[in-house]
Amino acid sequence: MAVLLVLVVLGIALLANRNRPERSVASFCGYLKANQVPQDWKVSIAYYKQLEARAPKDVYQQTKTIRQTYEQMVKRPDAAVGLDLSIAGTGNQFNEWVNTNCYPDNNTNPDKSLQQWKQDFQKSLNED
Repeated sequence: MAVLLVLVVLGIALLANRNRPERSVASFCGYLKANQVPQDWKVSIAYYKQLEARAPKDVYQQTKTIRQTYEQMVKRPDAAVGLDLSIAGTGNQFNEWVNTNCYPDNNTNPDKSLQQWKQDFQKSLNED
């Protein structure tokens, strides 16, 4: 009976891990290239959760910080500018890693950079 229980638990664990994306540069960059950076904050949370699940250890923390910042921006839109500016260094590190690892041939990300998104966001606030 105990052996059967162990086999069932192992089987469930294997199935659960099979559905998780691989943490690798190829998986991370593949997802990033296949999906455009969303402009909507709520959609950005899901986007960065997917990247975070694939992120190799050297870009994991930056990806997690960006996702958490979007979560805070959704919860507190009044603090969005301050939150956005508080992660500028993290965003730069993230973009540098992406450009180096996902676009090594031309070292240029064809999507808008995080800095460009910030500038567009700040312009939209000033227009109101």
